[in-house]
Amino acid sequence: MKIILNNKTLNTKVCKTPEEKMKGMQNKQFNGFDSMLFLLGSDHDCFWMKDCIIPLDILFLDHKFNIVKIFPSCPICNTDDCQRYCSDGNYVLELPSGYCKKNNVKLGDKVILSLQNL
Repeated sequence: MKIILNNKTLNTKVCKTPEEKMKGMQNKQFNGFDSMLFLLGSDHDCFWMKDCIIPLDILFLDHKFNIVKIFPSCPICNTDDCQRYCSDGNYVLELPSGYCKKNNVKLGDKVILSLQNL
């Protein structure tokens, strides 16, 4: 799937099953894709960086794909006591750490996506 964020096109992996959501970016790098989009089943959710091998920017999106919360440069965590990143939102977009700063991504920006592959 491709998304557009601030006029940049990103190859995006979609996580929609409970197993995909649970594993997320654990023990992964962005090989073959630039971002990961999580389809959430609720309006409020939490993410953590357990066993992630690269830091991430974590963005929460509302039902219209507007960015409502940005957690920039979330550090990796190798313990069971990792910080949780919680917010309201219907979707979460994970990007490599620093992406938001480098590309001037801010609250209220809209993510444009093609739903053909969901």
